Amino acid sequence: LPKENASYFYPSYSTSLVLSDLFPSLVKNSWLTYLKLRGGWAQVGADAGAYQLQTLYQGSSNKFSGLPLYSLSNTSANAFLKPERTTGTEGGLEVSMFNDRVTLDATYYLKVARDQIMNLTVAPATGFSTRAINAGQISNRGVETMVTLKPVWNRNGLMWSTSFNYTRNRNKVDELAPGLSTIIIASQWGANIEARQGEPYGVIFGYAWKRDP
Repeated sequence: LPKENASYFYPSYSTSLVLSDLFPSLVKNSWLTYLKLRGGWAQVGADAGAYQLQTLYQGSSNKFSGLPLYSLSNTSANAFLKPERTTGTEGGLEVSMFNDRVTLDATYYLKVARDQIMNLTVAPATGFSTRAINAGQISNRGVETMVTLKPVWNRNGLMWSTSFNYTRNRNKVDELAPGLSTIIIASQWGANIEARQGEPYGVIFGYAWKRDP
């Protein structure tokens, strides 16, 4: 990254509270064994790839009248790039019941990535096809849960446990560069893989056949 943006701070914090220790009366009943709440917040920075700050010449294996041949890259570099920022927040719950025969571990999370470094399509009259910029915001939110059951737990040491887990993630392109609603990531067989505002990243768009009744 440029010298003025090459250093960035990315802290993280996490904490937990064992409610069953703080309030012993909670576990005096016959079903609750353990109860814990946890939470965390973190921010991570990411820099640019190589050769994205200055537009460079690329060497060719071909020759021009016996002389070395070079050409400019099709991507216009950006000497003012900033680091990408990803901020994550999560909260969780751990519960144990009936002397650890039933346990639940659940987490909700939200990750938001801002100032992503992307190549934006520009007018060919500029001499380039794309330009590296900081733009956009993509969010991921979801839940992760696991339930463990121990239906058989005998005094002779025989124990049978089984676990069930459920995970759900929802991805969304919240915004792109100003005045831009979609970026084509790749195109193949008449369909585009796009980053389209309001849709998941990498959604596929294409055209269907027009049909009569």
